[in-house]
Amino acid sequence: MFVVMAVGASEAEILGVKGQILAEGMTPFDHVSNERVLGEFSEALSSDERERIEETLKRSRELSESESRDELMEALFDMNGVAKVLTRVMLQRAAGEAPASSR
Repeated sequence: MFVVMAVGASEAEILGVKGQILAEGMTPFDHVSNERVLGEFSEALSSDERERIEETLKRSRELSESESRDELMEALFDMNGVAKVLTRVMLQRAAGEAPASSR
């Protein structure tokens, strides 16, 4: 996902980005969130990888409360990275492969 905002973004633009962040799974109420997926597939991750993802989710959740364009963009970027790792793990499990972190 790519989001572009002007440096002097309006409140409406900032709220739009916050909405996109929530759509990426940064709310505990979203049943398809990255946190839920992490819970279901955490055993397929190394402890270091799991810890990095948990810290990224926590920091991104905090950044999502910001009014700063740069911090909101950082949160989106970080969430995309988490989503890629979790997608890889889900696809490996579906294919019956051992996760890359345990090979």
